[in-house]
Amino acid sequence: LLLHADMASQPPTLHAELTVRNRSRKQLAELEFRCTPENFKGKPHSASFTLELPEGESVHSIQMPVKDIRPWQPWDRGFPHLYQVTASLVDGAGTVSRSSLFGFRTIKVEAGFRWFINGLSYFPRGSNYLPSQWLAETLFTEAASGKEHPFGGGAGGDFFSRDVALAKQANLNFLRVHAHILPPEFHEACDRVGMLVWQDFPFQWGYSDEPEFRTEAERQMQAMITGLYNHPSIVAWCCHNESPCDAPWMAGQAGGLYDPSHNRDLDERLETVVRELDPMRYTHRNSGTGDGHAYPGWYVGHWRDFQGLPGAPLLTEY
Repeated sequence: LLLHADMASQPPTLHAELTVRNRSRKQLAELEFRCTPENFKGKPHSASFTLELPEGESVHSIQMPVKDIRPWQPWDRGFPHLYQVTASLVDGAGTVSRSSLFGFRTIKVEAGFRWFINGLSYFPRGSNYLPSQWLAETLFTEAASGKEHPFGGGAGGDFFSRDVALAKQANLNFLRVHAHILPPEFHEACDRVGMLVWQDFPFQWGYSDEPEFRTEAERQMQAMITGLYNHPSIVAWCCHNESPCDAPWMAGQAGGLYDPSHNRDLDERLETVVRELDPMRYTHRNSGTGDGHAYPGWYVGHWRDFQGLPGAPLLTEY
């Protein structure tokens, strides 16, 4: 169940794409589609459709107008209104339902990284985010909830709600999930708080250019996009972090020669996959190209050297 909103239409329209796997012969089924306010009081919207289901897998697109919609806003702009969207297929054998949280909002990024959320100019203040040095803790939180754990003792070991709340208290409105993928609970925490997310594909530095590797990378990119697609907090996808095609220093570190073609085709293919699957969000091919990575006091110099750096349109690592 993939959802997006057309906020320019009158009234706004909720678009849904449903993938149905019909294990019986060709048949008709009724689809009950419902959009209900989840974290505020408001009027629900519903519609019914008749779908013709062929045997096997089929994809169906539906649209439903939604009057008096309340937009999802970043926390420093307003309230993150969320809806529970449910699609239920009804036939003689019973009912099958799928639900998803969803928020109505628009995102636009102009030249020079001028961000617009819901049509209004927006200034991102963010940080890279890694919830734990041991990513398994984010999947098995019971291991981190005990008092013997250095960061434990909390109810359920809920990293995500805690960290997103702390980011908000620090006056941040943007988190970059740097070169890894987190469980859906993190994105739901951001959805509920109104925290924007820049989501990386888990590519860091250089990889094989073999055709089989590119094919697998495209498959995994598609899985990431479709798996996280409905979260309103995600406003940007990034295909690669510091790709070797634009990192001459990487060859020097490895004692080799710089190859400007290394992973360039791979990155272009991944960007194409993202733009085809999700033209609604901002897509960045390679972090470190166009955006800024600054490390005074880390790799070279002193942290005070930041004051002498030229201004950058968007600093995504520091």
